Amino acid sequence: MKSLSKGANEVRFRARGIDYTGSYMLERSAEIRNSLIEKGLKPGDRCVFAASDDVGAMVAVFGILRAGGIVVGLPNFQSPSMWKRFIEDSSPSAAVVEDYLAERVIELAGLSSFEKGLVVIDAAGMVESPPAGRDRWADVDMPPESKVCIRYTSGSTGDPKGVVLTSKYMSEASRRTAMTFGDREGETFLLLTPPTEVVGYSMATTALIQGATTVIYSGKASPEGILMAIEEEGVHSLFLPPSQMVKLADSPALDFADVSSLRRIVYCGQSFFPEALDRARSKLGCELSQFYGQTETSMLTWLTPEDHESGDLSILGSAGRPVSAPRTLIEIRDPSTGRAVETGRVGHIFVKSDITAKEMWSHSEKRFEKDGWWDTEDLGSFDDRGYLTIKGRDRDMILYRAYTIFCKDVEERLMECEGVKEAAVHAVSDKEDGEHVFAWIVPSDSSRIPSVSDMDKHVEESLGPWYRPSHYEVIEALPTKSALDKVDKIVLRERAEKILTSME
Repeated sequence: MKSLSKGANEVRFRARGIDYTGSYMLERSAEIRNSLIEKGLKPGDRCVFAASDDVGAMVAVFGILRAGGIVVGLPNFQSPSMWKRFIEDSSPSAAVVEDYLAERVIELAGLSSFEKGLVVIDAAGMVESPPAGRDRWADVDMPPESKVCIRYTSGSTGDPKGVVLTSKYMSEASRRTAMTFGDREGETFLLLTPPTEVVGYSMATTALIQGATTVIYSGKASPEGILMAIEEEGVHSLFLPPSQMVKLADSPALDFADVSSLRRIVYCGQSFFPEALDRARSKLGCELSQFYGQTETSMLTWLTPEDHESGDLSILGSAGRPVSAPRTLIEIRDPSTGRAVETGRVGHIFVKSDITAKEMWSHSEKRFEKDGWWDTEDLGSFDDRGYLTIKGRDRDMILYRAYTIFCKDVEERLMECEGVKEAAVHAVSDKEDGEHVFAWIVPSDSSRIPSVSDMDKHVEESLGPWYRPSHYEVIEALPTKSALDKVDKIVLRERAEKILTSME
């Protein structure tokens, strides 16, 4: 909270045209802290929060942390069924919820799930019924190894797993992120990632620590909306996936927008076409900075603004070089032997660091080697200049506009549809979005093909619109590659890419 106190009279956040000072954030988050402690929240208790894209989400995060709770966000881009899974897995003691979402959260979890109560706030973070005497409670001290938040990711299997992040992890992650943005004292940062997600509220917190004002973008981000926000707010920096950045650069609206204030765009989340990145840098007229990492490891490599200006497409096609970080090592290893491979060879990217998240809430992951190395299950190689190039993944997932889509989730929903006997889902390349969802369907009756509209509707209602396949193909039987009948998705993807190429 030091950064809020330091800038107590300065505007630190702006949402829906309203300014919020550091003093305001301190007062409102203290009300949440007091409410939670009064209800019996203890250090280390889990506390979920749900809110709109407004300053109340940030107030909720600060309030939970000040009470010593572990933050469990319910991202507003996730479906209610996913919220339910997160709540059931984390078994939260309490919840901080924006008023219009309270009934929905209670319905999903049951009020009995929150043994220490529910704190209701409005969009600006004001507590509905704050306890009297705001000075009765103080902030709970959080040592470096304290658990401060749980971020849900489907891991390598598609089942939700909560990655437990410590205070030490969050501090180091913020330091690394700040490096990619450069000096931001007095600048304006546009937050496009929902503040209910760890990436969103940690990006905003990093901007706060650097002395920047965060403008919270409301609603679904479009190129036109982002360009308007840059011009109206005088935005200096923002963070977004590369596919969205390229769309921003290619938007006809760019010709009519004043983006002269824009100094740097930081992006990550998916590999992209180097020619498109170079074009985007030229058209947007600002610095670009990219980083690569995982939830468990934080940022690992950095492609600097100078790298982007090199004009070398082999560098632009890479994820950059390892960041300067204490006690962090990266190696390319053969997963079958665990031994490092020579420069230029592809293998699994292994990481050893004292901040790597070692705990999955209520789950047991087995990706640590005996000597403490973490297998990211990403495929990559180092060149002789030290640049890391991501070659793919050994995990069954798709990166659509930097959203992680696990194939198992979509396959299970498709197999619930009438007339579907089997389903296989995988990624296909897309020049605008990075990757799209491609689905193969084996019908129960070859004479009756399942309805695409029905399948689309079921997937969207169960998981969300971005999980919906962009293309379906009917197949008599899925190809397999082992005695265990594991579906050969390499063969399927090769077929799919040929089909899509022939349709261009």
